[in-house]
Amino acid sequence: MNYLSMVRQILLTSFFTVPLVTLAEEITLPALDEIPLSSTVEEVSTGYVMDQAGVPLTGSGESLRTTIAPDSGELLKLIQRARTPSADASDTPNTVHPGRPVSNLMAPMSAPPQYSFTDCYPFALGSGNTFNLNSAQLTCNNTYSATPIKLDTVLLDQSVGTNYDLLVYFYNHDTDALEFMGGSNNSGNADEFFSVVMPAGNYILYALPQAGVAPIEFVIGALGWSNYDNQEANENISQATPVNGASSNYVIIGNADNPNDRDVFLYTAAPAQNTVHVRLNSGVHTLQVASGGVWVDIGVSGSITTLTLANPGDSIYLRVSPAVGTTVNPLINYELIMSNPSAALLNYSVVGDVQPGWFAGTEVNTDLTFNGTVVDALGNPVPYADDVILVLTSEDGVVAEVANVDASGNYSHTLSVPACSGGGFTELRWDYANSICWEVGYHNDPNHIYTFGIGTVGAEVRYHHICNANLRPSIPLSNCN
Repeated sequence: MNYLSMVRQILLTSFFTVPLVTLAEEITLPALDEIPLSSTVEEVSTGYVMDQAGVPLTGSGESLRTTIAPDSGELLKLIQRARTPSADASDTPNTVHPGRPVSNLMAPMSAPPQYSFTDCYPFALGSGNTFNLNSAQLTCNNTYSATPIKLDTVLLDQSVGTNYDLLVYFYNHDTDALEFMGGSNNSGNADEFFSVVMPAGNYILYALPQAGVAPIEFVIGALGWSNYDNQEANENISQATPVNGASSNYVIIGNADNPNDRDVFLYTAAPAQNTVHVRLNSGVHTLQVASGGVWVDIGVSGSITTLTLANPGDSIYLRVSPAVGTTVNPLINYELIMSNPSAALLNYSVVGDVQPGWFAGTEVNTDLTFNGTVVDALGNPVPYADDVILVLTSEDGVVAEVANVDASGNYSHTLSVPACSGGGFTELRWDYANSICWEVGYHNDPNHIYTFGIGTVGAEVRYHHICNANLRPSIPLSNCN
């Protein structure tokens, strides 16, 4: 089931609804040609993204161009056309069925007033208006929310031969001005969809005709969602949240505020970087990358996927959406990691669990702990890096593990040494910190080494495997050596 067909099912049962209680004052909106126009933003093209082996990622997923976004060049042309409405537009529709109010509760006193608007058809948020027109004409529709929301607006079920576009505005109570927020202008009678985060207040939705043969039918309406993350609205590539690999590596926390929520991000690699590491931490969300003009599923939750770009410094689109078959809960967050590869370890240390300093170097009884910070080639911490290799060798064999790196690029990972076995010997050693003599038994084996590194191990370092230690308080310093 696609996005807009799902919207049809829930249009009358939004998670967030408000009453249609209007004040006595009625607002006359300015003519459409008096509304300020927004500037265009150049879109970033997308080609094929490759996996770690250089194989292009392909699939038959949803097209990137399912909807045209508010700041595209095409929409700017759309707004310009709106300044000279079609001359054959009638003044009055044959039939309009306004959405019904779902509550009679008054809005909070702190909310902006709810107005009626001249020649504008009201509907309750979570519903819509159904039109049956005798000619192609501009229609105005208005709804209201007493609190800030993410507003999903739709124009659905256009009759054959009809082509209407969707324009969305915010009525600014303080300035008495209409503020253009964006819209959708898919070709033909395809459904239109636009999402935007709105302040509390009054929202105006225009259905703008480009073509139509009577009888002209369509539905226009909106849904409101209150539990949205701070990246919204980023439903498609033209609304994508930008992140720059030259500035930082990223751990983004987000959520799905409704079953149709899509969170899109535009990642631009550093100028000399053509590899991107991505990871999604969630069991109820899906991660996709834009490749070959479609969305392609990638990765398994909790594991890093390496993506190879065609050229250093290229940009890619990533999208997080609710996983198929899961129940959406806006209180369940996901973590999306986007980073450069690991390049170096900083502030590293290797610490044994024996500290008296009986021998020069690292002393270990049962535990050896590796600490440090993973950074990329630019010196930025690499979150959740999975390529820090730790190796510990003893008389009983080799222990090799990957360090658990946290969201800040730090790790503190302990490897356990098997208990002493085989040959060894005992020496008297003075504990200067406590002014006492110890009889220390340790295993003198040349295989007592450790090593670590990114992707591969580095130089081998010897450590002392302490088997046991017993106090000998009767032995003075002069004899404890």
